[in-house]
Formats: sequence, C-alpha cells, structure tokens
Amino acid sequence: MTRRKENILILIGTLTLVLLLTLWRTSKLTMQEDTGPLPEGQRSMKPVDLYVGPDVKHSIDRLVTAFELAHGVQIKKTSLSTPLDPKIPLPELNSSVLFLMSIGQKPLLNQIESSWTETVVPTNLATAVEQEEQLVLIHFPENQADPNVIEVVQYLSATNQAYYLYSGKIE
Repeated sequence: MTRRKENILILIGTLTLVLLLTLWRTSKLTMQEDTGPLPEGQRSMKPVDLYVGPDVKHSIDRLVTAFELAHGVQIKKTSLSTPLDPKIPLPELNSSVLFLMSIGQKPLLNQIESSWTETVVPTNLATAVEQEEQLVLIHFPENQADPNVIEVVQYLSATNQAYYLYSGKIE
C-alpha cells in the first residue's frame, strides 16, 4: 500500500470517528430523560416547551427571543388551538413544560394535576385587566421543575414584563 492510500484511509477513519462521536453526543443531549432536579450548579440542556393559550397575543414572541438571547435557553413556543378543545389531548406533560394562558382558559386544561404550580403574571398598576383575562403560568412545582422552566417563569412573571404580555388585552 502506498503512502498516499494510507493517508487517505487515516483521514477517512478520523472523519468517520468524529462524525460518530458528534452524532452520539447530539443524541445524548436531545434524548435526556426526566430525572428530576439537577445537582447544584449544573445547567440543564433541555429546551423549555412553552404552550401559549389562544388568548395571548404575539407580544410573547419578543419576550421569548429576548430571554433566549440573554439566558442561552432554547424555548419551543407552541400556540394552543383557538378555542381550546377539551377533547384534544395535551402534549406530554413533564418538568420542561410550561403553559401561559388567561385564568378564563385554565379550566380547559383538565389533564393537568392539581399538584402543578400556578404563578399569576402581575399587572401594572396602570393596567386594568378583568379577572378572567389575567394571565397565569402553569408548571411543575419548583422543586421538581427543570431549572430552565423556573428561569422562564421568573422572567415572565416579573412586573416589568406585564406591559408586553397584557398589551394585546388593553383597549
């Protein structure tokens, strides 16, 4: 075998090994199981599955983009059907799932257990919002939820985000 053929075989073998290791690592990151809370200081690689109720306007898009850029957390935003159909099953419920909807739409989430936590998004003092239109975040309890979900909840429930979230509701 000539030196040139040896070099080509070594190059092909190296590229194949790099490709296999990359595919294996990618599959390990995307197929992580829900094993509960992470040890202190360890960051989750799982994206947050944000399901937005039909009554939340497109103002959430800007907030999601800003959060992704600032925190390096991927958010998969999905809009729920208009109006919510209780016969259509919800997506798989796990510690990476977060719902954002108005309190008036919440009873339609009949598949969610009562153990889930509800965080009400506060309104601005200048904003008058009816009780049924007030927004609520529904997620796993803090000690069981993915840390990325808790970060998103804290971000969206901050009082300075209320203007953007309620902007579609104010006449």
